[in-house]
Order: sequence, then structure tokens, then C-alpha cells
Amino acid sequence: MATIEARRRDGSRMTLDPTGLATLRTGLRGSLLLEGEAGYDEARTIWNAMIDRRPALIARCLGVADILAGLRFAREHELALSIKAGGHNIAGLAVTDGGLMLDLSLMRGVWVDPAARRARAQPGCLLGDVDRETQLHGLADRARLRFRHGSRRPDPGRWIRLHDPPLRLDQRQRAVDGRRDRRRAARARERDGERRPLLGPARRRRQLRGGHGHRLRAPPHRLLDGTQPRGRRYYWKSEYLPGIEKDMLAKMREHAGRITSPHSAVIVFAVDGALNRRPADHSAVGNRDAAVVLNITASWENPQDDAVHVEWARSAWRDMRRFSTGGTYVKFLTEEEGGDRIEAAYGDNFARLVEVKRAWDPENVFRMNKNIAPRG
Repeated sequence: MATIEARRRDGSRMTLDPTGLATLRTGLRGSLLLEGEAGYDEARTIWNAMIDRRPALIARCLGVADILAGLRFAREHELALSIKAGGHNIAGLAVTDGGLMLDLSLMRGVWVDPAARRARAQPGCLLGDVDRETQLHGLADRARLRFRHGSRRPDPGRWIRLHDPPLRLDQRQRAVDGRRDRRRAARARERDGERRPLLGPARRRRQLRGGHGHRLRAPPHRLLDGTQPRGRRYYWKSEYLPGIEKDMLAKMREHAGRITSPHSAVIVFAVDGALNRRPADHSAVGNRDAAVVLNITASWENPQDDAVHVEWARSAWRDMRRFSTGGTYVKFLTEEEGGDRIEAAYGDNFARLVEVKRAWDPENVFRMNKNIAPRG
């Protein structure tokens, strides 16, 4: 085996000794991949095609022992380290350039305890993996967004709280229509002083139900896979909002009208409710004044068009940032966003997280993330 050029955590270059590489390779139950070997390009490729980094080494872990062996090797050689689970982070944090990537995507086991309503999921699990196993017991994990290309990225041994299964299609539609009817009635009463009767869309509800009352085999969130397929190019800009304002909606329509790709979108979705009822220091993520997430999502196919679509997203974000709470969602931060944007994601909890980092990772081995450096 020839010597391998690699990158240290501090960015400097180094040469890895063939003997050490051979020892690592024989100590893994999974495979160790080098550039040019079969499976290397597949392993380093993730959901966002904007990310094109080349690790010096890829350890395809099959268990906790493999993870620990890779981590020891990275520590001993001060290698840059990244960890791939589902591989859907917009900034491509799963893939280091020139370092060691621990690829956990093959670790997809799920164990369900139906009596306790808990599931234990390995770190490579996609949300669809969890649903497939929990549905056998009539249970579901409510915290889901992506299925085929996304992952909750649980730590080894993390427990996921399970709930009753989703509503049937007819129950879902009745709930949606009921909320819509109540909103329309409230607006009508405001306009006409209680003079207008409530006319609910009962016929439309019957047509939508169509007599189908079976439980969902796959939650409707799975439809997102068709709109955000693996291998497309993605760039996002995001902010937390305190609510929906008329001026914000006008700006949203304006920038939606300037979209440069049929795959792009300006999205708002609600996060208020339980989030706002907890104290600010309840958990690491701050911004408990947020009611809505604004996500400006550029998506396109051709690498030659990168500059046009990235600038559309940035321009819309610069114009709409005035409506922000000042906070943002850390997992929506793009590759170039760091520093003040990371602090904005954690708010007043940032200083406490620096203390935690200093206690548990003082050498900043785990830095291929939206990093909180162990200062001081």
C-alpha cells in the first residue's frame, strides 16, 4: 500500500504511513476505502450535489467497535474527521476534504419496544427505516421530515419516543377542513358582524375521502422525496420569524416571482406551540420566540448555473432578513455560514455550550459541524 496524503485538523498536510493504514483496515469489520477504490465515490457522494469533497480515507462502519477504531486513528494522527449518517445536511458536513470520514450509513438497525413505545435506532437510519419497523406495531415517530434521503442522525443507542399512528386519510381531511372552516368563520364574523352563515365544504370533503378509510402505509411527508431528490444541487438561506406579517408575505410573493429554477421555492412553516412554552434554557437550541421558519430553497440541475441560483437565494434572504427574530435554524445553515450565524442559532445558550465543548471535546476533534469552538 502506497503512502496517503491527508489533512490534519488544523488544515496542515501530512503523510499517512502504510503500516498504520493496514492496521486500521484489518481492525475494521467494515471496509476502509481510499480514492480510486471500488465504492469510494459512492460513499463520498451525498444528497446535495453541490458538495464534492474527497476524504483521504472512508471507514464504512458496521458497528460501535468500528466507530471507536476510526475515532482512535483520527485522534492519534490528528486527522480531520467527519461523520456521515443520512448525509442530507445542506452544508455537506458529512464529508471532510482530505481527512477521515466515518461512514455510518450502513448501520440502519431499528429495535422497537412496543410496550414502552420506544425505538432504538442506529445512526445510519433514514426516517423510512424507523417507520417501516414501528408501523408493524401500530406506532409512529412524529418528528419526521425526510424519508429516503434524510436521517434523524440519532447517536448509537438513542431512544426515539413513539406515538399512535397517523390519522386515516378521511380523519386527516376532516381535521384540515375543520380548521379551515373555523378560520373562514372567524374572518366572516369580523367582516360582517356575525351576519354571514358558515358554509362548510361538506361536499368537497366527501369527494376527497372517497370512502377510503385505511391507515396510511407511508406518512405524507414522504412526498417530499419527489421534490428534493438526491443528486440535485441545493442552496438554502433561512431565518426564524416572530409570525406572519402582511409586508413579509408581499416580499415573499415578490421573490417567489423571481425564482430562477422550477425546483426552487420560498417556504414558511410553523414551529410555534410547545417550542414557545419551554424556558429559553430548556435545551441547547435557543430561539424560543420563533413562530415560523422562513426557508429560501434554491434547487437546480446544471453546475454551470450555480451563480445565478445562489444569488437569487441570497438576494431574497438579504431583503427578507428584516422580518427575522435574529435567530436561525442551525441545520439550515449553508457551507459558508459560521461565526455570528452559529451564535444566532443558539441564542443565549451559546456561552453555556462553549463550556460544554471545553469540558467534553477540548481538542475540538469533532469540528466538522457548525462548530462551537472550546474557547479559553
